[in-house]
Amino acid sequence: MHSSPEFRSLKAKIRLLCKQRRIRLEEFMKTFDVHRVKKIKSEQFKRALDVSGLHLSSTEINLLLMKYRIPDDPSFVDYRRFCDLMDKVFTVKGLEAKPSIHSSTRGDFEALKTFALEALTPAEEAILAVIKQKLLAAVMNKGIVLKDVFHDFDRSNAGKVTRPQFVRDISDIVVLSSEEMDVLLKAYGDKLDVHYRALHFDICPGASGAGTKAAQPRSPERRHLSAPNGTHQCDAVQELEAELAELVLRDRIRTKNFFTDFDQLRTGKCTEAQFRRCVKLCFPIVTDSDLALLVQKYGTIKTLDTTKVDYIRFCNSVEGRIKLENNNYDDILATITKATNHSSADKCSRTMRGSLTDTDASVHQAMMQRLHTYCSTRRVLIKPTFQDFDKGKREHITVDQFFRVMAMFKLTLNSDSERKALLQRYSSSHGDRFVNYVTFCYDLENWGSDNQRSGSRPSSRGLVSEIIVPAKLRADTFEETAAESHVRSVPMLIRYIKQTIKRDRIRLEEYYRDFDKLRHGKITAAQFCAGLNAAGFLLSRAEMALLGDEYACQEVDSMGKHWIAWKAFVDDVESVFTVKNLEQNPHHDLKTLETREGQFGGVIIDKDLTPDEEEEVKRVLLKMKREIARQRMEIKPAFEDFDRSKQGFISSTKFERVLSMFALLPALASDTRLLVIKFREQAAIGTSATLSSICDVNYRAFLQALQILGGYLTNSSAEDIRKLVLPGSVAFRQEVYQSGIVNHDATKRRARDDLGGKADLSQLLADLRRQLSEKRIRLKEFVVEGDKLRSGEITVAKFHTALNRSGCVLDAADIQTLSEHFRSTRNPDKINWRSFLEALDFSHGVSIPTSARSNQEQQQDNVKLILERLRNEVNHRRLHMKPYFQDYDHNNVTRVTKFQFAAVLDMMHLCLKPAEVQTLTYQFAHRDGRKMTSDVNYLSFIQAVDSDYS
Repeated sequence: MHSSPEFRSLKAKIRLLCKQRRIRLEEFMKTFDVHRVKKIKSEQFKRALDVSGLHLSSTEINLLLMKYRIPDDPSFVDYRRFCDLMDKVFTVKGLEAKPSIHSSTRGDFEALKTFALEALTPAEEAILAVIKQKLLAAVMNKGIVLKDVFHDFDRSNAGKVTRPQFVRDISDIVVLSSEEMDVLLKAYGDKLDVHYRALHFDICPGASGAGTKAAQPRSPERRHLSAPNGTHQCDAVQELEAELAELVLRDRIRTKNFFTDFDQLRTGKCTEAQFRRCVKLCFPIVTDSDLALLVQKYGTIKTLDTTKVDYIRFCNSVEGRIKLENNNYDDILATITKATNHSSADKCSRTMRGSLTDTDASVHQAMMQRLHTYCSTRRVLIKPTFQDFDKGKREHITVDQFFRVMAMFKLTLNSDSERKALLQRYSSSHGDRFVNYVTFCYDLENWGSDNQRSGSRPSSRGLVSEIIVPAKLRADTFEETAAESHVRSVPMLIRYIKQTIKRDRIRLEEYYRDFDKLRHGKITAAQFCAGLNAAGFLLSRAEMALLGDEYACQEVDSMGKHWIAWKAFVDDVESVFTVKNLEQNPHHDLKTLETREGQFGGVIIDKDLTPDEEEEVKRVLLKMKREIARQRMEIKPAFEDFDRSKQGFISSTKFERVLSMFALLPALASDTRLLVIKFREQAAIGTSATLSSICDVNYRAFLQALQILGGYLTNSSAEDIRKLVLPGSVAFRQEVYQSGIVNHDATKRRARDDLGGKADLSQLLADLRRQLSEKRIRLKEFVVEGDKLRSGEITVAKFHTALNRSGCVLDAADIQTLSEHFRSTRNPDKINWRSFLEALDFSHGVSIPTSARSNQEQQQDNVKLILERLRNEVNHRRLHMKPYFQDYDHNNVTRVTKFQFAAVLDMMHLCLKPAEVQTLTYQFAHRDGRKMTSDVNYLSFIQAVDSDYS
């Protein structure tokens, strides 16, 4: 009979393997249990264990057979008892019927704590510690996950590999001496294998159990948390929270999201059962004793039937945030109030900044002013480099990554006080180890305009609404923050709205119809603002109030606020598209809409330049022309790269970008603005009627101005340059039109079609017959699709479509010839397709003159006589001409030139006159479509004269 210690050791081994590999043994046994009687034969039991990949020895399998063999029928094994016992490592069956049972699976692993067959000496322990340090440094520097290195050899995912495989893989990571390798194999090896997974959890950073001894590997699957004594409960809880914090940091777990489903009122508390369930979902490795410790620490309200647990304090503790000792309802209300008022005690976010003392604030202002001057002068854009380190778009990076980017752009800090102030100001809400680079970049870019802005800004939402509807709490965006810093006037707002709706093709009426069911044309102020927000306009409350006052009605609503005439507002802004009721007023004067002032609410735009500004533009252009001539640059292709549609103008930002690429951008922003105004795209009548012209630059006019100034660089006085008048975009376009240059492709195509003559109808039909025969095209099926009633006539457009879909190769002259010849006599706008198909038929044809027919018959007779004579000569002399033609046809295209054709005939000593050779060349000429080429199709000629190929 088997001994009890042997079976307990085997049971612990199988449970450990099942736990590591997540194996349910019952799934392998079911395959052999067809009738579901929960018993299988002994041989089937062995096969199931072998398929599961447990790799048990014959002695161990026999031990299991002796244990679970059915006494009444020794040939069968009761696998249900075996599987239920082994599955206790996951759960215990019948817990629904007996909820008071407390299961624990930790005691089964007591016997399997070590891998080393012999204990390590103190000297070997020291060597092992050095080896772990080497492996840790190699893993950190190379970015390696240690256990993934051995997965190729561990096909069954048992967590171990053979000794040669272990030595081979570990040597690729770190160089170890023979003595160190022996110590490592002794510490983590058994008789044949080495447990690499235990080594991984011992040395890998962030893994649970890292840093413990090799004899007691601690992994997430094999944690051993003993129940602490009463005197050491505080230390045990702190140790448990530290390990859970490591898991949160490693796996990036958001623990609070697991609890909010049970706390709909956001009180920050849940029941004990809900707390245990959520913690178990977050951290499956936590045992019941651990949960009891957590409940004992964070339990707040205890009644007869339940216990309330403060999960907010628990989440803040494991996530490394500030702990709130007395987290009751008043504390939560104070927290919401503090977040609502954007207190300086909060961490940095898009709307808040960290608090600074007076000394640190002065240091921070001097530092940001210096960095802002450096970045704006050198035009440094650092945000994309920060985003390279933020792959998850979380808007924060580590401190080391932050200062690494600063060093890349040579943004140095003068002292430790500046570093301290910077980290304190922009420390992320995710922890002190992270920096909110998005807020830093925004402050750095806008430091010159809003450096006096305080670190906190009152929220635009009320406290009561945030408490009642906490799910709608959100941070203000940068656009909203910037929009509230200044208020635009009503004409500027109308211009902005018109620009946006014309660019994005927005119809504002669709956003207000739902608020005005009866179409009175009036809505409340709140509905008016809601419509603007839904349309996507970034307007502050003050700007919306201005628009509401502009279109306010005399009537007031129940709140005492004036109604808003939304129809008048929509008609005003949508006048950028058209004017309503033109059908009723056909004589309405639309001249006011031809200018941008009429389109965009009478906003004052930039007028023409003054004489002094014209002189400044000439000076800037002369400087550019000298630089272009000195470096021999060609800048026109760079402008055309941004002008995909070849319109001749691009946006002002792209214009400045091209000049910056070639280092031609003026140093002063005022000079750049003068260039944009000078060459802005506008129509011939004063200003343009298009929206895009507000910010577009005609680069062709700019290039022409540079070309004109190029002639004044040499042999020109200052007086000549002063009298020179550079053309703008309007003058440039008028000059181009007056020169008679036609650039439109459709105009060119139309002119080419008009100049093209008509094709010969007989040759055209012959070519169509040849194409239909070679390509096996059934043209009638394509034509009759346009004539459902089979009237015999189709429109010209459908006739052209049928020819195009059939695949016949025809040009514009061919199609025009067919359309004119087969036009219907009853309906001149249609084609008689029946007569067209009859003309294509060989039994019907187009009438050919008698003289032309007699000439063709005579030529055919001459060709037949020549071919008959050549055929007799080839058969009599047994000539084989194809290889001689192929000597000239290296690409095997079955054609040669007419001179090569004549050379082969002369080589064969065929007595042919030049006229006869010319006749054969014409008869077997290669055709490219319907065009006759000078090449000869020698394959057709050979098939005609050689009986072996005919």
